[in-house]
Amino acid sequence: MKTGNSTLILSFCNFDYVKVALNWVGYLNKLNINNYLIVALDSETETFLKEHNINTKLIEGEIPKRSGKGWRWRFQQTYKFVKDGYNVIHSDLDAVWLKNPLHLLDEESDIIASVDRGGFPPETYEKWNFTMCMGWVYYANTDATLNLFESILKNKKNFDDQCEFNNYISDKVDINDIYNTLGGTKEIKINDATICVLNENVIKRSDYDENAYVCHPLMKKQSDCETQLKRRGLWVL
Repeated sequence: MKTGNSTLILSFCNFDYVKVALNWVGYLNKLNINNYLIVALDSETETFLKEHNINTKLIEGEIPKRSGKGWRWRFQQTYKFVKDGYNVIHSDLDAVWLKNPLHLLDEESDIIASVDRGGFPPETYEKWNFTMCMGWVYYANTDATLNLFESILKNKKNFDDQCEFNNYISDKVDINDIYNTLGGTKEIKINDATICVLNENVIKRSDYDENAYVCHPLMKKQSDCETQLKRRGLWVL
């Protein structure tokens, strides 16, 4: 974590996910974490969240339910918060915080990503046998981070952020150039940026696991998120 900058936990929400947002904040409240902001994509969502005393800001936009396209907007908005001086953790609303992982954010890394074994995007997965998940990722406010954002955002097409981020990096970094630590983390160097990929048991793509810091269960994009989180033991309301 870079000193001198505030850390902001950032998420995005439309009205379909307002109850999921309340659940996500409920877990943060249990950990006494309040340095979060949920970007409301529409005024209806903003009103609902404010009525429930949720930290929110209206930035009108649209995010699709399916992977593939439409996520460039989210990536760009996250970049703006980093450029404004924040260290940003982008956390999906279905990435449920069971323990506080903030002490794991080391000062040496520009980006700290969670790992994904689900195979997306396939181009990077075939090269590395893992990918980096954009559903829980930390961006330090450094020149190296901003330069990486700006390089990726040069693609003006409406891309999937996980696809674009992973493929941009794996196109330039061979698997043999990734350093694996004894603790299970991975270190990637690209240009002047250092990316740490956390041990998969820290931010875990699974149902409730008391040993994980954050549980981010794998589910189909079109699934009912509230129902799935309840089934997986990750609902506090």
